[in-house]
Amino acid sequence: MPPAPRVARRALLTSGAAVGATSLVAPHMGASAAIRAVRPSHARALAGSFGVVVHLNFLQGVYSQHDEILSSLRRLGVRHVRTRLSVLPHAMDAMEELARHGIKIHGVCGAFDDDQSMDEIMRAVNRRFDRPERVFSAFEGINEPNNDGVRWVEETRRKARALHRARARHGLRGVPIVAPALARVTGGGVEGDTTLEQSRRLGDLSRYVDFGNMHVYPRGLPPSSDIDYFRRCARRVAGPAPVMCTEGGYFTAMDYRGGAYPVPKKVAAAYAPQAVLEHWKAGTRRFFRYELLDEPGASSRDREGTLGMIRTRGSNWSPKPDFRATHRLLAELDDRGASSRPREFGMSLSRGPRDLKHTVFAKGDGTHVLALWLDRRIYDPREQRLLVRDLQEPIADVRLDLGSPRDLEVQHLTKPGSGKRRDRVDRARINLTAGVTLVTLR
Repeated sequence: MPPAPRVARRALLTSGAAVGATSLVAPHMGASAAIRAVRPSHARALAGSFGVVVHLNFLQGVYSQHDEILSSLRRLGVRHVRTRLSVLPHAMDAMEELARHGIKIHGVCGAFDDDQSMDEIMRAVNRRFDRPERVFSAFEGINEPNNDGVRWVEETRRKARALHRARARHGLRGVPIVAPALARVTGGGVEGDTTLEQSRRLGDLSRYVDFGNMHVYPRGLPPSSDIDYFRRCARRVAGPAPVMCTEGGYFTAMDYRGGAYPVPKKVAAAYAPQAVLEHWKAGTRRFFRYELLDEPGASSRDREGTLGMIRTRGSNWSPKPDFRATHRLLAELDDRGASSRPREFGMSLSRGPRDLKHTVFAKGDGTHVLALWLDRRIYDPREQRLLVRDLQEPIADVRLDLGSPRDLEVQHLTKPGSGKRRDRVDRARINLTAGVTLVTLR
């Protein structure tokens, strides 16, 4: 979660990558770069690297409305959800229904200072589901155990060992285990004054886990902020195992005053798809946005109630701008085509700004998608002011050269309906707005 006083939060449940292509940008961006052969990543892999946090175990409130949740998840285009793995029938029924629609469950097992045993959880999974590996993408250790202001290391280690043993005992080795993630420490931490020090105190759990874990809330800054730091923390616990980020995001309560910084909805819309791509490029195996739903009637001071992608007021659920921008990213990279190895093609980028980042994806039908974004601040969270004049207007550009003529379409994810097509071109100047620009090549 974003930095805040060290108190229990709207907990995940107190109740029951491949890296993108090698850089093609000329070092000084002054002249055209030579055409280079690029081997893209599978588009479907990027779409499968994104998930969102829900709370299927809640018995009341908006998260108890499982039909609406399923509808929203399908509209978003997400393939993974993270939720507390509750053994209650209503929660397991919801997990099974999501899995039937191609949405797998990343289940958080137990909680800090909770008497429910890992053996009980794994036994319930084994009894309830004929093929658990078709329902669950992962089991995760207890959530942010360092966030309660008490000694936490011994219990966290004990429950990690217990989950590992229970998974084996109940024949569930086909579902990987993700290490516990630690909250950001902003001062006065117990058993360590920083998250890095607390990770050292927790120690090596690599024999019990298959993936490392981190939570990265950028505190109103660009999505690249702190990924490297929290990856270091995850490595201290999981060793060289690949790392997931199981929480990250922005909140939009602009009158909140505390140990965190809000962003306007339109800034969240620019940063949300960019976060998916930053984590992809950094090698994060899966990134989960926290969370799907706002609290009903959340006020402009409600930090935890405005982390969602959907506003909820009574029966009126309304997608926020970052939901729509993320949907456009996932929809553009959705691919049901052949899964053969993507073929190389020739391209170069030049005459662009130094903070330009990119990655390239391929679909089974031969389409390529080039994602471009600027790794810079577009908003000052302390002063609450935009650092660009207009989030939908060009703030930079880059020259794209292709090895052969292609049909080209440019789409800015912060600007619905912005797609502009150019037929049979081998060179183009691409305008860049805040957020992500997609160039589709056919």
